[in-house]
Amino acid sequence: MTMVCLRPRAEYIFFIIPKTTILNSFIGSAVLLTCLPYRKLYDAAKTSPIYLEIVLAMVYGLRRSEVLGLRWSCVDFEKRLIKVNLSVTRVNGEFYFNEAMKTDGSIRKLELNDTMVKFLQEVRRKQQEIKETVGDFYSTEYEDFICVDYFGELHKPDYISSKFNEIIKENGFPYLTFHGLRHSFITILLEQRFPLKAVKRAAGHEILSTTLDYSDVSEEVSMNMINVTSSFLLEEDGDE
Repeated sequence: MTMVCLRPRAEYIFFIIPKTTILNSFIGSAVLLTCLPYRKLYDAAKTSPIYLEIVLAMVYGLRRSEVLGLRWSCVDFEKRLIKVNLSVTRVNGEFYFNEAMKTDGSIRKLELNDTMVKFLQEVRRKQQEIKETVGDFYSTEYEDFICVDYFGELHKPDYISSKFNEIIKENGFPYLTFHGLRHSFITILLEQRFPLKAVKRAAGHEILSTTLDYSDVSEEVSMNMINVTSSFLLEEDGDE
């Protein structure tokens, strides 16, 4: 196992990455061990009603609308895949369910490793227990959806953003939006030198330029680039 420290923007993110990994196994199998603010963000989110949404965004870089569109019928625990084929938005107080995603590339299948299989199975088990406890008060309208509240109601997009902002402010974290988790996800994959096409697939982008525009190059990476291109000057000084 290899521990890698990255610094997108000004924040540290740590990943434990198998040395022989490829993107298909990395997306679910990389373990998010984090320093400020991500580790504390994860810990703070454990008691939040949007803990599930935060985990899915951190591990898979999903858009908020994609997280809300995840359904149990699209999870295949045997094949270890979860299909992303629906987005959920809310306009004027009404939910809109969009089968056709933002781009064709957004209709994709994401891998589930042992950790994510166990995690989602536990989520499913708890939801079933709550459903039995609540009884007739539990909504059956959204029972196929993964991200629901205690009474089976689908979480609203603005609710997720609001609760996420509360976590950030209450814990004194640097400014970060829920969508910023996706931004960091893509930046990390690019800085780890995964193939652009593979990152594009993971992000659900239609064209490569979108993937590149979505990422930032950290100061650390920029400095490494300069170290490489200026290395001939050091060699020249050594010759003298």
